[in-house]
Amino acid sequence: MPARQFVFVSDAVSPLVTGEAATAVMGFARGLTANGASVVVLSLASPEQARSLPGFARRLRTVKVKAGDATRELAFYEGKAPQGGHAEMIVAGAVGGSRGESALFLAEALRALSTEGLASPEVAVAWGETAAPALAASTAGVRVFVLPSGRVGTELSEQESALLNDAGLLSGSVNSSRLLASLGAASANAVVAPSPSAARTLEADRGLVERADDEPVVALRFGCDDPIEDPEHDVTLPANFSVKAPEGKGECRKTLIRRRSLSVGPRTLLLGVAPLRRGKGGEVLSTCSARWGRSTWRC
Repeated sequence: MPARQFVFVSDAVSPLVTGEAATAVMGFARGLTANGASVVVLSLASPEQARSLPGFARRLRTVKVKAGDATRELAFYEGKAPQGGHAEMIVAGAVGGSRGESALFLAEALRALSTEGLASPEVAVAWGETAAPALAASTAGVRVFVLPSGRVGTELSEQESALLNDAGLLSGSVNSSRLLASLGAASANAVVAPSPSAARTLEADRGLVERADDEPVVALRFGCDDPIEDPEHDVTLPANFSVKAPEGKGECRKTLIRRRSLSVGPRTLLLGVAPLRRGKGGEVLSTCSARWGRSTWRC
């Protein structure tokens, strides 16, 4: 792959935020720099968080951003991206009070850095919906919109939409829909989903109708809902099953109970989630377990 200049924009990157999506940004940055690319990661954090990053220094220039009736001043901190190989990282010292405000801060931060030549890449990658307005503001020749969850988020409130509209980041039906995903799709050359099934679902979602006819939805497979790791095809399971042929679930249940020495009855609902992470279903299951009691739920 020829050396290119990339900028990754996300409101959540590791180590400032934990989780798969935040870690994946740094993983991509590390892989690209290992292949000779130049990578800048742009994110948001409180000034206290930014100052706590080892080796990060505050830049002299600040940027004033109008957010409704208030004006916020963004300070920039920069250094080597932790866990990101040789990638550079720039953190705008601000935390939005809403998705719309965070999206505004990311877009204005990228605009300001572009005027200084610090973030004028060949490829701009918006990682998550909050980065969609930044993608719209980018002048990169190639723009990629990544939906790491594989889903489209909820609409912005009227106040959030007004913030972005006043900044000149919304227009037409994108403004009417108030969906950040619509803006990301309309601004991108390609949309990336985490699996083929997610890609098929997103292609039919109203949030992505603004994309060009020749703009692909690309699947980067890492889920378990597609062959060869889905329950219907996974050779490591004691028995295979699917929606149309669920019989193998019983054998898998018996094997799990035996291997884990679980004390469950024939009518006990057995749920397996690993690992338990916030935002990935584990917290919901734990809450349900506490609500219904151990005699009913097993996690």
